[in-house]
Amino acid sequence: MIFLIIFNIIGAASLLFTGYYIKRNPHDQFTNPKLYKSEFIEQYGIEISKAFKFAGIFVIVFSFVSFLINSEILLFSTSVVVPFGAGIYALIKRKIVTQKTSTFAIIFLTATLILLMSIIPIAYIEPNIIIHKENITISGVYGESIPLDQISHVQLIEVTPKIKLRTNGIAIGEIKKGYFSTDTLGNIKLIVHKDKKPFLHIETENKRHIIINFRDPNKTLEIYNSIMLHHKQ
Repeated sequence: MIFLIIFNIIGAASLLFTGYYIKRNPHDQFTNPKLYKSEFIEQYGIEISKAFKFAGIFVIVFSFVSFLINSEILLFSTSVVVPFGAGIYALIKRKIVTQKTSTFAIIFLTATLILLMSIIPIAYIEPNIIIHKENITISGVYGESIPLDQISHVQLIEVTPKIKLRTNGIAIGEIKKGYFSTDTLGNIKLIVHKDKKPFLHIETENKRHIIINFRDPNKTLEIYNSIMLHHKQ
């Protein structure tokens, strides 16, 4: 969460500086400002400056709120939605000066924003883990079905291995889902929602490692006990 807060503060400072700069130098926003009326450029600069300054203050306030309520998802959403929203607004407002709208750029930015925001439910929603007599089924994008007879070891651990590289996954603050390269276990799958013990560590006979936890530690313990019960049968 600290990294996201620092990132948001830097982003907010950039938005505030951009707003100040555009107001002072509105003509710099156009390749050939002499083609357009000066009063339109000045109007554009005033409106965009206000928008970027508001966006910067918005990011600061919501970063503080996110910290107070301990919500990494709100923090991540703020860092994505607000800057993209300011950029889309600036493109739309260019019509004040140019009398035309950059439709392609607006569509591209909007599509990118939607794509980034689609990561949030994937990251935030906890998977369902169903334990059958023969296998364990983990739901979600990074879910899988693991035969019980292929599990060699199940344990609760207090810390996850140190991550060297994210190879194919999502990492938003404490949330980590997908495949990560670690210093001790090599490439492993993480489905971690909170950087807080306990973590359920499943090792298969072919040396695959899956580490899972939930926001509620009791749920992690419940899944562990259920796996152990079926695994011993």
